[in-house]
Amino acid sequence: FVPRLNIWTVEWHEKEEQRIRWFRAQYGFMRAKRTAENFRKALVQAGRVDNRRTEREVRMQNIAAHQARDLFKKRFVKKDARRLGNSGTRLGPEKKVRADYRRR
Repeated sequence: FVPRLNIWTVEWHEKEEQRIRWFRAQYGFMRAKRTAENFRKALVQAGRVDNRRTEREVRMQNIAAHQARDLFKKRFVKKDARRLGNSGTRLGPEKKVRADYRRR
């Protein structure tokens, strides 16, 4: 509770970022407190609080991040995307096209 601002705050860490949500006590001290506590419980149940995540949730998030990183790498593996073209196109010898690409 922050008396100067008359609010309840919920703080949590999600994806290595600190997040804060305010709940105003203008319409009732206990109502704001109850709402803040329920919000915190919902965060923990959803697995959004980093220090409350299960090992399985941590592992699943790491796997998802790894797959996204691999996909990003795969998109840039080709040296010259213009060589791919549409089906049936001929873009000329690869060395010549790459030399043109380097000149830009």
